[in-house]
Amino acid sequence: MAGDGGRDADVRWRREFNASVGGAPPATTVSGAPIAPLYTAADLRDFDPAAQLGHPGQYPYTRGVHASMYLGRLWTMRQFAGFGSARQTNERFQFLLARQQTGLSTAFDLPTLMGLDSDDPRALGEVGRLGVAVDTIDDMRALFQGIDLAKVSVSMTINAPAIVIMAFFLENARVALNDGALFGPGGAGHVRLNFGCPRSMLAKALDQMRKAVTAGRPAPV
Repeated sequence: MAGDGGRDADVRWRREFNASVGGAPPATTVSGAPIAPLYTAADLRDFDPAAQLGHPGQYPYTRGVHASMYLGRLWTMRQFAGFGSARQTNERFQFLLARQQTGLSTAFDLPTLMGLDSDDPRALGEVGRLGVAVDTIDDMRALFQGIDLAKVSVSMTINAPAIVIMAFFLENARVALNDGALFGPGGAGHVRLNFGCPRSMLAKALDQMRKAVTAGRPAPV
């Protein structure tokens, strides 16, 4: 009976669906893969819940990376921020954190994104306009002055100079967290770092970071 009811419901749904959408073209993903208008248990052939679904906070993380997800821990809230000098942007960061923002997202100016120093002739008129100018490790220190990097996650969207900016950030964090907290065994502190950059470049950067952290020293520039 249950099976017959299910088939009847399917027939009714298809009739109502077709009457509703008319001759609309079938939906697809941006890659062109077809998307069915309805998925049911019949589509889960050879489905293994333990291996393919799992529990929240456990591999394969289809239900989220935390056991209670947002019931126990709110999502990170960060406003894209960066303008002028590192000192000016630090003031903005401090302002946002004081008003309960839970993470930082750094906007770099065009010269920094292109790997140019602020005194490069090609940077004329663009320094600090669309983001913060970061040329040296001292700029990075000023950018995060007074911010606890063991408690605040940092996101940076950058392309070609990603490994240099990452090295600046790690070296600053190493000093700010007194070496052991960042690189030492069993250190209580940690830095959560999110970078938006090309995958191949990020893979190379992470490989160098892994080797450096294993050796107990900051990643080379």
